[in-house]
Amino acid sequence: MSNVKVIGVGGCGINAIRRLKEQHLDTVEYIAIDTDEDCLNNSQAGLTIRIERGTLYNDETEESKGEQFIESFKENVQFALNGANLVFIIGG
Repeated sequence: MSNVKVIGVGGCGINAIRRLKEQHLDTVEYIAIDTDEDCLNNSQAGLTIRIERGTLYNDETEESKGEQFIESFKENVQFALNGANLVFIIGG
């Protein structure tokens, strides 16, 4: 059996999860990622990952800062994707 996961990133991605759930697409696992804890608490995702606003937002031109930002929550995302056969990422 396939293990499909849908990741909603940010407000638009989390809204997309809500719309998919309204369509009764319950055979997939939903994961929400956002910086806003209230948004995550109100999401319909089975798993939520809160990321901190990091230095990436302060200076997008410095690649090393962006890499540090990504590294700070990479393990959580890897754990969430464990066992997935297919992953859809929705953001906007």
